[in-house]
Amino acid sequence: DFAVGAVDSCNGRLGAAGLENVRFRCADARDTGMRAASFDLVVAADLFEHLYPDDSRKVAREAFRVLRPGGTCAVWTPCPSHILEVLRNRDIILKRDISHVDYKSMPRMQDILTAAGFEIARAHYAESHLRGLNLAERLLQRWVPLLRRRIAVVAVKPGDP
Repeated sequence: DFAVGAVDSCNGRLGAAGLENVRFRCADARDTGMRAASFDLVVAADLFEHLYPDDSRKVAREAFRVLRPGGTCAVWTPCPSHILEVLRNRDIILKRDISHVDYKSMPRMQDILTAAGFEIARAHYAESHLRGLNLAERLLQRWVPLLRRRIAVVAVKPGDP
């Protein structure tokens, strides 16, 4: 993350959770300065919608670089076709988030990751947390793009762990 306060808060909670092999770090995701092949897992939750296309490619390449062979990159990002995102981007009911500069479709997100060298292990649309809406999303999102809330992709760096 680039927010020092958020990183400090998360690291502060690790001790209480008993997690000794987890660290949160403040760094530029395009060039973290971390050692190559030094991580088992990279999580990009609500990140890629904030990145311009060239930065998205750089972040995916950096995630690939820092992961060990067999390591996993988990991506979670809003789906641009979801009804809430459509309304938000048109300032209808919800206010547009100007920090969301480049929404990715599912195929485009997968293309970014595979171009960086990843193999896609799983890709699906995840429903929202809103009661009622999440049931409709779960049942109908396959056929109704307006009900695809989140893009979730699990990508793996090839090679034996």
